[in-house]
Amino acid sequence: MKKIVIYDNNPLVIAGLNYFLSQQGFNIIGSTTRPDELFRHVILLKPDFIILDPASLKEEYLSRLCDLKKMSNNLNIVIYAGSESVYHILRGYQLNWMAYLSKSQPLEALYSILHLPKHSRPLLMDIQTVSPHDDVSVQALSSLRSLTGREMQVLREIGAGKTNKEIADELRLSNKTISTYKRNIMDKFHTNDVRDVVDIARRHGF
Repeated sequence: MKKIVIYDNNPLVIAGLNYFLSQQGFNIIGSTTRPDELFRHVILLKPDFIILDPASLKEEYLSRLCDLKKMSNNLNIVIYAGSESVYHILRGYQLNWMAYLSKSQPLEALYSILHLPKHSRPLLMDIQTVSPHDDVSVQALSSLRSLTGREMQVLREIGAGKTNKEIADELRLSNKTISTYKRNIMDKFHTNDVRDVVDIARRHGF
């Protein structure tokens, strides 16, 4: 039985997730509204999954989560967020999250993520609304806002220096489809040079 720790600053959300996931056969070994208690649960109880909304977590806590993830290959971080923030999405990449889901999505989407095989890459949510962040330029923010979930995935792989074939194999798409996504991304960033896209991806934590 998969072990889960839940963190959210809203007790009603925690209660709802506790009930739903318990009914689906998951073992909820800890849930809290307090960041310090979250880390105690993770260190002492060793869950398979952390489900959390990062909105109320300070940067220091996000960094600590990153450190815990590096120490445990079996720990999966699932972000279940009330806000579709570019900043938190990008931090999610840096945290090596398993998934970033919006609370506007049905709970069945969360259930599906938790049942994916290890090392699977779930689809990202489409980014419709985001809040500006100091580290993201106005122009880049506008372009990032326009990307679909799949384009965000492809952008990450481009930033990692992967070829079209490597990306196609990993996402189980055709080379032609990847080329189309790449062209769409370049158009949205107003460039004809893929090196500009690679630079944007790397500068924004991809």
